[in-house]
Amino acid sequence: MFGPFGVGVLYGKKELLEKFSPFLFGGGMIDSVSYEKSTFKEIPGKFEAGTQNISGVIALKEAINYIEEIGLNKIEKHEKNILKYALDELNKLEGIEIYNPGVQNSSSIVSFNLKNIHPHDVASILNDDNIAIRAGHHCCMPLMKKFGIPGTCRISFSIYNDKEDIDKLIGSLKKVQEIFK
Repeated sequence: MFGPFGVGVLYGKKELLEKFSPFLFGGGMIDSVSYEKSTFKEIPGKFEAGTQNISGVIALKEAINYIEEIGLNKIEKHEKNILKYALDELNKLEGIEIYNPGVQNSSSIVSFNLKNIHPHDVASILNDDNIAIRAGHHCCMPLMKKFGIPGTCRISFSIYNDKEDIDKLIGSLKKVQEIFK
């Protein structure tokens, strides 16, 4: 959401939230404590352990305002357009395996591998060209094992990306392939 890490929102039906036990603990959420028993404040207080991330909440509010100012529909349209362009250009590369269900069934994230080149090597060379991607298991090692691959390269796009970024990426991926010929 273009905001800081470490802050979020818990949204749920009151009757369900009342049934949940807190998973973090801190002084602000406690109603009373003894050696035998603890009771918690009413929701939302029972989920607010310790000192709140006040600066993070303020920054999250500003991120939400930023998104509302642009408009979710405009953001989605731009991301779909840039995703389509990226997939079209990536599919022109020889020796690429793309793991993406297509523009209509995907967010603006594309995972891929270049044949016989480890994802970490790809990421390292792209980094030298000032292109930041993720490489590795992406918290889904069982899926990587099922595919029989060491990981994937993962690119993602948002409102701050344009076709020039994709063109630069494609040029750098060709450079990677040349290095590993």
